[in-house]
Amino acid sequence: MQNLKYLVMLTFVLFLMACPGSEESPKEEEAIVYTGKAQPRWVNATAGLRIRNQASLDGEVIGAIPYAEKVMLLYEEEQIETIDNTKGKWSKIRWQEKEGWVFGGFLQKEEITITETEEPKMKLSGRYDLIDDPYHTQYIDFKNDTTCIYILNFCQGFGAETGTYKIEEDHVLIHGIELKCKILSPYELEIIENAEVFSCYNLENGTRLVKNK
Repeated sequence: MQNLKYLVMLTFVLFLMACPGSEESPKEEEAIVYTGKAQPRWVNATAGLRIRNQASLDGEVIGAIPYAEKVMLLYEEEQIETIDNTKGKWSKIRWQEKEGWVFGGFLQKEEITITETEEPKMKLSGRYDLIDDPYHTQYIDFKNDTTCIYILNFCQGFGAETGTYKIEEDHVLIHGIELKCKILSPYELEIIENAEVFSCYNLENGTRLVKNK
């Protein structure tokens, strides 16, 4: 009888050892994947929004999306960052023929309608460097008060001059050197008239000024 009692107890202990624990193992954090269900978003950055090839400020800029433009949101990273005092996530989007990354803090779900009474959204404030400049010393620095400082090669040597500029639709006219540029985006200008100031480097019309990062 005693042996039977021990046998029952042993069987019960072995049964408990074989049962799985009641505590669940922690689940791995699920990765966010692109499901193909793109969501519409609108750019609310008044100066436009840069699109990059990577989800980082170090990513190469592959375009600039104008204010109020519609994009399709494909994917969002989980981490929240703060850029220019704005919180958001890096977001992969599709715009026109391009796919790339933008900072999602400058996207909104509601459509933006521009009225005729709104002020122009194109701003050129900041330094624009002349590309293909072997010395990386020629640039134009636009100020918000419609003045600008330009450092150029005038063939007699480099010099800094102060002038004024005026924006007309999609062009900017720079007085003093009588330079006319087409505004391709808030970050890129194409010189279309009077490139004589760059003649020492044999640069023809159609060269570009690109905003310094």
